[in-house]
Amino acid sequence: MNFMAHINLSIMYSFTGNFSQAKEVLNNQWLLLYCGILVFAIWDSYRLAIECNKLSVLADREYAPIMPAALGAFSINALEKRNPRLAIAWSILLPGLGQLYNAETIKAVFLLLIGAFIIIHSHALQAIGYTAVGDFHQAHAIINWQWLINIPSFFVFTVWDAYQSSVLSNQLFDIEQAQFFRNKYQNPDFKRPAFYRGG
Repeated sequence: MNFMAHINLSIMYSFTGNFSQAKEVLNNQWLLLYCGILVFAIWDSYRLAIECNKLSVLADREYAPIMPAALGAFSINALEKRNPRLAIAWSILLPGLGQLYNAETIKAVFLLLIGAFIIIHSHALQAIGYTAVGDFHQAHAIINWQWLINIPSFFVFTVWDAYQSSVLSNQLFDIEQAQFFRNKYQNPDFKRPAFYRGG
């Protein structure tokens, strides 16, 4: 919908002060459909986050067990400490590698494919090649701005997501370890606090 509405192209023209051309390239039908889906996605994300937060509070209060390892058809996941800075570095190198470092295989493959698709359709690598040899006119001519303007937000999202996933995974690891030691090694006669958050 974003592509069919030419939103990115319109943004590019707006940034360069070409407001009349920005209005001309917009497809109003696709733009209105895009706005409706965007509003629904924001509302649904907020609603789902509230529900997940409620489940998280219940899990904390009930000391819900955490599986330290999971074997699946697509990956083998085990809780371990991960370095958030390393996740950022891999994501900067190539979107999706940070997710692969965090053992999020399906998300990593999806982001790698989408990233490659965006980069290929924007002709960014060819433009970099022309820029490297000093042919700036050809670099500007070959760029597909509709696709190129997706690259910064896509890169920032993958970096943020890899960082956030590694931090949350580390927190879950700490909670699981605390549960394990409390259940296996704690003296049963020891008086526990009334409310335990797993830290």
